[in-house]
Amino acid sequence: MSVEKTESKPFTFQSRRDMRGFSFFVVIPLALAAFTATETGYNRTLGYSGAIIYISFIALVSWWIAELTTKLVWVSVRAYRPPLWIICSVGVTLACVLVVPLVSQVSYLFAEYWPTERASELLNHAATNPVSEGLMQTARAVIFWLTSNYAFDRLLNYPRFRYETQDLPQQNPSIDYIKSENELLRRLQSISSLDEIDHVKAEEHYTCVSGKGQHELIHYRFGLALKDLAGEEGFKVHRSHWVRKSAVFKTVETGSKLHIELRNGTLVPVSRPNHSLIRQVL
Repeated sequence: MSVEKTESKPFTFQSRRDMRGFSFFVVIPLALAAFTATETGYNRTLGYSGAIIYISFIALVSWWIAELTTKLVWVSVRAYRPPLWIICSVGVTLACVLVVPLVSQVSYLFAEYWPTERASELLNHAATNPVSEGLMQTARAVIFWLTSNYAFDRLLNYPRFRYETQDLPQQNPSIDYIKSENELLRRLQSISSLDEIDHVKAEEHYTCVSGKGQHELIHYRFGLALKDLAGEEGFKVHRSHWVRKSAVFKTVETGSKLHIELRNGTLVPVSRPNHSLIRQVL
């Protein structure tokens, strides 16, 4: 295969990321709209085509408003770093407050101008019991928003309101990174082989991987990363730390505490059950 043919591949990692973004911001709300138009009485009131237009417009605008309000919450509480479900729940609840007048206005326009005899029933539906109707719509919005954000963030690795560690350097997207069938390497960008990894640290549902003077925070469980590193010459010195043997500079003992100092200056704690092992091998 020629170099020109390799470089002309149109479907890159970035384009796949763009497809995930398009799916999240367009396909998902439109799919929810199509389901709602089919399963509710809107199709009887406006006809199926009218119900699709009516629900799709509301769904898209509401979805985008939820993105803005959730991002506002995400930025506002950055110092506290709450979990994703809190950020999304508060953000979509705020969005529901803003969407109420929008839905009211759109319903009025459709009731007034849509060419069906039953279009006026749109206004009567919400007016019969506005409190219960509002609570029901809010509950649905919270469930849909939470489910979609968690699915794209956790399953599709499309970052949704993550708090990255501040000391991580920005990656250069122009580098042609070497990928591997190894899942840990597949998720990394600046590190292309396992023997370049010096230190792995668990950070809740994320893992910080260090090597070649780089640090990467990826959404990958620490236990799975250890399985990928099983054949490497290193050891788990703490429940949250793995180090490569060749990366160790010295051990540092302070009273009953033992640390490993890596060649890059990083101090890694050693759990008490591993003290004797570390003293033997280092």
